Formats: sequence, C-alpha cells, structure tokens
Amino acid sequence: MVNDSLGHDFGDLLLINVAERLNQCVREVDTIARVGGDEFIIVLMNVESRKHVTLIAQKIINALSKSFSLKDKKASIGASIGIALYPDHEKTPKMLIKRADEMMYVVKRKGKNNFAFYDEVLSVKTKAVPIKKKIMAPIT
Repeated sequence: MVNDSLGHDFGDLLLINVAERLNQCVREVDTIARVGGDEFIIVLMNVESRKHVTLIAQKIINALSKSFSLKDKKASIGASIGIALYPDHEKTPKMLIKRADEMMYVVKRKGKNNFAFYDEVLSVKTKAVPIKKKIMAPIT
C-alpha cells in the first residue's frame, strides 16, 4: 500500500524503519529476516516460556502500530503475527515457518495488530480454526 500511495522510495524507507523497530523488540541472540515483500521472520532463541513469546509479540505489535515518519510523510501499518514453537508444533525449520505463516494469514483475516499460536483455536468468521504454536513468526 505504501509503494502504491507514496512510491517505492518511501516503501523502502518504511521497510528499513520496520526492521529497526523489530530489532528493538528482540534480544541480540534472536534473528530477524525479511522474507519478501512486507513479511519478516523472527527466530527467538532459548525461549523460556509461552508467556515470554506473548510479551515479545505484543511488544512488536505496539512498536509497529505507532506511525512512521518517512521524510515529510507519515505512514501507519499493522502487524499480523503467526507463532509456532519448536519442538511442540514442528521439528524442522521449514515446517515451523509453514505453521507460523498459516497462522499469520488466520490473524490477518481477523484484522491486523494481533497474534496467534499454532495450537490455539480462533474463531474466524463462524468457523473455529485449530492453531498450533512456534518460535518463528512471520510479520506483515
């Protein structure tokens, strides 16, 4: 949307700002990677508890929901976060990413600025969708 409304230079600047805010939400041992477009994956290492992941997800949502100043323009975005935990939900990086991606789209359909673990049950419109958890969390 930013590329369409403000141009690619502003879109690129927004991605840089998003990456900087994400970096402020995680520890040095964690990894952030842009996987294309407006999607990022965050790998949290040595997570103590599900509560810890929840706190980080909320911190990310709070950080990204604040408007961005891009030169002389302002931009606002939202975050949809899908979470899968190793080894609870999957054992391979590829499948963890897949599960987190599935959950991200469930959250996105419900509205931005939220997160869900892969093993939770969310009400999507009138259907209950089983969800599982993971450490890798695509964010858009």
